[in-house]
Amino acid sequence: MDGQTDAVKTGQRVIKNLLIDNRGNAGKQEITTYQIDGQVTTMVNYQEITNSSFDSSNNATNQAISTFDEKGGMLLDVQVISSNTFTTSGVAKNQTIATYSATSDNKRGELIDVKVIDNMVVKPDGSVEESTITRFASLSGSTPSGAIDQQYILTTSFDKYGNAKEQHIRRDYYEGDALLFSEAQKV
Repeated sequence: MDGQTDAVKTGQRVIKNLLIDNRGNAGKQEITTYQIDGQVTTMVNYQEITNSSFDSSNNATNQAISTFDEKGGMLLDVQVISSNTFTTSGVAKNQTIATYSATSDNKRGELIDVKVIDNMVVKPDGSVEESTITRFASLSGSTPSGAIDQQYILTTSFDKYGNAKEQHIRRDYYEGDALLFSEAQKV
């Protein structure tokens, strides 16, 4: 043997693009994710994505992602994402992601947290070399407040598909207005 093994399919994602506008943008997407174990296929996740606005380059600028345990099933959470300042590769330089719990009647519930992502260095192929993720406790309109913690990620190596091979991650936390060191790791 040459040390290589046959590929084994362990998962599958089915994406349905719906409500296509005259510019080719999908107003709604349904994404079903399956886990495959031998001959057994199990649905593990179902999401409905509503894309409510696009920029002139067809990048979704406002999205709501509802995650369910199954199609037509129990709502698990809702993420509302606002993205802006896109690179030519389509990567948002800035994103605000508000995550909400679900109510027992499958409605959007209370705010869980807010993340603001700043992708400072993006390669032409769309790989993000340097980013900061700041987590907040509250949101007033579109303005986050009550900073909780911050994660700085520097990716120093990518594989041929653009996946991170080596990252340096620093985590800090807020005490009042002061940002204090928590931990650092290399993965």
